[in-house]
Amino acid sequence: MKRNWNQKELDEHFSLLPNENHLVLSKKTSANRIGFAVLLKYFQQEAQFPNKKQDVPKDVVQHLADQVDASVEDFYDSYGWGGKERSYTEHRKAIRNLFGFREITANDNHLFAKWLEEQVQFTHDTDYLKNQSYSLFLWEISNDSGMGMMGGMAHPFHAHGVQFQILDRDGNPPPKNETGWKDTILVYPGEKVRAII
Repeated sequence: MKRNWNQKELDEHFSLLPNENHLVLSKKTSANRIGFAVLLKYFQQEAQFPNKKQDVPKDVVQHLADQVDASVEDFYDSYGWGGKERSYTEHRKAIRNLFGFREITANDNHLFAKWLEEQVQFTHDTDYLKNQSYSLFLWEISNDSGMGMMGGMAHPFHAHGVQFQILDRDGNPPPKNETGWKDTILVYPGEKVRAII
């Protein structure tokens, strides 16, 4: 995660939505509220949890603390960290469940291994293999609202229960603020966005 965030970026990426705020405020202690909020927003942004508390920039923690009636110290000094900490483990599990993630099963491994066997035996061309694997999880989102009642307006695209990353907008790499995992993006008139789930 990048270390420096301006206020606009903090507001965009680390403001709690009403349903998220409800989840966070259900935690009894200020340490658990800020801990859950940090894990939640870090996971949304990076598609992984931080390895250690220091991976989370202090500005991000402060922005979240201001929203959940907690302090930076509640996170860095009081929130229990690591696999042996019950709240930490439960928070991570709840966040994974919230986004529809689950542990990989033996059957998942089998299906992916079978797919790899079918694809790799024909080629060792890594670009081909990458494109083939992307095709399993690739979305193309377009805004064809140039005509008609909407008159060429930008439209938000929102996916329920799934996160995605933008690969490109009309063939161009996404701007830096769109490189993390998202569940909503703005698609401009005539634009085609490719995203991977």
